[in-house]
Amino acid sequence: MAWYDSIVPEIASRRAIFFIGSGTSAFSTNSEGIHPPTWNKFLHDAMTHFIEDEAERNYAEELIGHRQYLDAAEIIFSHSDNPEYDSFFTNTFQVPNFHPAQIHKLIFELDSKIVISTNYDTIYEKQCNIPTEDGQNPYVTRKYYDSGILDIIRSPTRLIIKAHGCETDPHNVILTRSQYFEARAKHQSFYSLLDSLFHTSTVIFIGCGLNDPDIQLILENANILVPCGHPHYAFVPKEKHPAIKNVIRKTYNIKLIEYDNPDESHNELIRLLTELKEAVDSYRYLDTE
Repeated sequence: MAWYDSIVPEIASRRAIFFIGSGTSAFSTNSEGIHPPTWNKFLHDAMTHFIEDEAERNYAEELIGHRQYLDAAEIIFSHSDNPEYDSFFTNTFQVPNFHPAQIHKLIFELDSKIVISTNYDTIYEKQCNIPTEDGQNPYVTRKYYDSGILDIIRSPTRLIIKAHGCETDPHNVILTRSQYFEARAKHQSFYSLLDSLFHTSTVIFIGCGLNDPDIQLILENANILVPCGHPHYAFVPKEKHPAIKNVIRKTYNIKLIEYDNPDESHNELIRLLTELKEAVDSYRYLDTE
């Protein structure tokens, strides 16, 4: 495919960063065949669990329907106290024990130096903890509020960055509009680091909604302050109007790699990533000869 020519060398030379979202987790199941919740389902479940007032539910439902997820979460979780909040998060993400899927294995085997995840779950981390041929785990995980991230970036160690926090620490996940504001105010060095990564690396989005406030702000700043002819990439279902694709390229410098998704199974995405891995493996092999 045409995009191979530009994206394969970036990945093969480990100049690319993978940015994974909830769409990757959607491939996973647990032993009972249950999938992790989508944003929509997660908020609906939380709304049912925490809100008793019908008018409040209707308003939250309307926000969810318009994909105003930050505002919906603000309303929903204002009705919860700490023990209930912890219990809901644990039962949603930890108790089901979701397993890595083929997409996680493919991303792992593409072997990027850095993977950034906005997922609260630890599914990709489980994939990285599966012993390699030499028995070593080549990855460490850091959350947006952890120190020492730059030290790891400048070391040979592979790194997973949890940009929105983790299920293991529910009180520090970024879920609502106020939590976004608080995180940006308290952890400015982390967001400056993200800005730098977007300026200096090719970022490849898989399973991400480009309406994430963090992603939008970072991409807009990167494209305005330091314009670059080399694009970022995003794997997306083939559904966007040409005008929307053009504005995404112009505003965010993202080239969309579209795939057919007629039955919402995303099998075509798996096929594309499998072909991409084979191309990257071949490029790396030839580069060592």
